[in-house]
Amino acid sequence: MNWSDFIEAGWQFALVTGLSFVLLCLLASLIRFYQLQHPSLLMPEAEIDDATRFSAQIAARLGTAYRVPAPFGVLLAAGPDLANPALREAFLAALKGVVRRSDVVLPMDEHTVGVLVDERRSELETLIVRLQQATASLGSTRVGAASCPENGIRAQGLLDAARAALPAMGAGWNLAQPAEAKVAAATTRPAPAEAAPAGHDAWLDPLTGVLKPERLGRLMPKFVARYRRDGAPVSMIYFDVDYLARYNDHYGQAAGDAILRGIGKVLQQYLRENDLIGRTAGDGFVVLLNCPPVLAQAVAERLANQIKRATFSSGEFTLKTTVSGGVAGYPDHGRTAEVIFDAAHAALRAAQERGRNMTLLFDISMRPFQTLNRGPDEF
Repeated sequence: MNWSDFIEAGWQFALVTGLSFVLLCLLASLIRFYQLQHPSLLMPEAEIDDATRFSAQIAARLGTAYRVPAPFGVLLAAGPDLANPALREAFLAALKGVVRRSDVVLPMDEHTVGVLVDERRSELETLIVRLQQATASLGSTRVGAASCPENGIRAQGLLDAARAALPAMGAGWNLAQPAEAKVAAATTRPAPAEAAPAGHDAWLDPLTGVLKPERLGRLMPKFVARYRRDGAPVSMIYFDVDYLARYNDHYGQAAGDAILRGIGKVLQQYLRENDLIGRTAGDGFVVLLNCPPVLAQAVAERLANQIKRATFSSGEFTLKTTVSGGVAGYPDHGRTAEVIFDAAHAALRAAQERGRNMTLLFDISMRPFQTLNRGPDEF
């Protein structure tokens, strides 16, 4: 054998060996991927724990290394004692009532439920608040959340980020910081005014159980923009208690608080889990729904009738009251939360002017009650 034949044989051997190694690595990677997506193919069903099932669902969202995954969120919700079967089922049902049918809700262990949602990071905040509102009657719910791709594109990394964000106690929630945000936080000292905000458990009004005014104002634009982007209608109902000041004067402040507390419970009882409920800076309530304004008007009337039939106890007094309401929405009355809110408030003012104890849908006759300067091409 001459040297040229020897070199050619060596080159061919190296090529075959290299290709075999690459093929073996690809095969191992493929087996691991299918193990994550379909663990039941490689282990008996009885040996698959809940955490593995949830991790497999994340892996399925991530797909292969050759496809950039679509944005999604990983949430870990720690609620009441999930070892109690009845409480566990009620908690799971409440969570499923908020998310889409295509989303995933799976128990992780006796204390935590995993929620996998096809939502961008910017939309997780609104979703988490709705999850907490839906489970409020079952006890305090803590939520830790992470988002893909901001917190990684690996199943275990996303789970670790969500678990690290889970508050230790209370009814708060945290969204894991992106990697670049963590580096910035470690190298930049914040000014005193930028100190960490109070826990997210402060989002709900302690009296009524619905969103605080400042939190409502922050979430309304996101709620409207989300459905508008999908071409879906969205509506707003603005309620105000009729003559609440008279109840405070005659029966005392505790009576007014009892009425507000009771109305908050009525709204949470008769609205859907995916509706947004908040309190205004005064003594009003705002509800956002994913439906056309004409249907929201029917919902507002039913809610007003339920409030009218309800009784509210304060000490030795049993009280009854009524509410006035205004309704407006997209696309009929505006494109932004600010414009829709202004129209709903104008309809509320018109209802109060016409005698109260009624709900009205915004129309052109109510323009004098609006406060925003609107051009002819706004819609």
